[in-house]
Amino acid sequence: PPPTEEISAGLEDIATDWARLKPILAGLAENPDVDDATRADIFAGMNGLTGKMNTVVGLFDAASKQGL
Repeated sequence: PPPTEEISAGLEDIATDWARLKPILAGLAENPDVDDATRADIFAGMNGLTGKMNTVVGLFDAASKQGL
């Protein structure tokens, strides 16, 4: 389990975002031709996920240094 509630909440937030993006990305395997709005949505979603994941990694790093 995550060592802190903040990390747990961050992981849940990431999972929620991923659950929204995953079917869109899976659809690209069947139809790689997407419109600009979908492409922008994918970019923004993945960019947001990267930022959230970086934050959670930093929280894990800090927790590990505190012995949590």
